[in-house]
Amino acid sequence: MEFDIAVVTENETVFESSRLISAGDAIEIKRPVDDPGDYSLRLSAQGRTVTQEISLFAKGDDECVSLTGELDQSGRLLIEGNGYNRCQP
Repeated sequence: MEFDIAVVTENETVFESSRLISAGDAIEIKRPVDDPGDYSLRLSAQGRTVTQEISLFAKGDDECVSLTGELDQSGRLLIEGNGYNRCQP
């Protein structure tokens, strides 16, 4: 299944990629942006699109966020995430 992944700001798309992903598989995209900012993740698959502010997953002084997107069995696109420190380049 093809997933379209984008990191966007209010005014522009700063990262964009399309990936073919099989059921149960995962991909990792390390550091799609270089600088901190107010970004959202936009995920599209099978004619559905969901957008989520990335900062909602960060708490306190978290410097990085790990995000997971999936198409569940009922056909809903979901984005989940966790904030963390000790970001790897």
